[in-house]
Amino acid sequence: MKKFSTYMETQEMNKKIVFIMRGLPGTGKSYTTRELLQQYGGNAEGHVFSTDSLFHPIANKLKSKNIDSLSLDDAWQLCEEIKEMWYGAKWSRPKADNQDIFLQFKELSDKNKYHEALHIAQQMVDVLESVEYRTNWHGSKLRKAHGDNLTRFKLAVDQGVTPLIVDNTNTTAGEPAAYARYAKEAGYEIRVQEPTSPHWKAHRELFGDKYVNRQKLDDFAQYLTDKNTHGVPLDSIKKMMARWQHNLKTKDILDAGGR
Repeated sequence: MKKFSTYMETQEMNKKIVFIMRGLPGTGKSYTTRELLQQYGGNAEGHVFSTDSLFHPIANKLKSKNIDSLSLDDAWQLCEEIKEMWYGAKWSRPKADNQDIFLQFKELSDKNKYHEALHIAQQMVDVLESVEYRTNWHGSKLRKAHGDNLTRFKLAVDQGVTPLIVDNTNTTAGEPAAYARYAKEAGYEIRVQEPTSPHWKAHRELFGDKYVNRQKLDDFAQYLTDKNTHGVPLDSIKKMMARWQHNLKTKDILDAGGR
């Protein structure tokens, strides 16, 4: 049985796979993406395609770079980018909550200990991502961000990279359709993935009948508003919930119209 299991695992790892990640803000989508990377290999920079990530490029560098391999100039540059972003950000609460660790980072950077400073910065990378996202996001940039994300994804498909994770909200079948069809034509297996968090699993079936469960969904929307780190407001989350198509399958996405 062990040999069979090992054989099956090897076969699985050799497949070209695209995961269509779908989930509302605050449901643990990013955590599940990291779980997939741990299981199948890869890194955020080359394997994950999220429109949101285009709004926090500095945090992306911290997540994907091997800090110790950076040249002194590159490490200095990244430290300067972090400080400039931090001081320019308007979202004050997380800055206040994490000021001590930022000051540790700054002290090391000011002493020209750039690599040590970046290791400290990595400890608060989720906070940096949230602050950077809120600073950079604007609705007028969204269409271009979607186009750029799809272009990057197609390039990775053409290069045969696997796994690939399309990490957007993907509330409807049509939203990820262009990704899925392009990859399918290139021989990839398409899988739909939702968050594995307990709070999503506890609430996902409510979407099977939104009218009957409207009060519970309203309560869940408020919970997600308080929980999500990108500052997505309650009204936006409710609109996403209204669009949410329950129990989407791969065929639904492949048959749908694109974005």
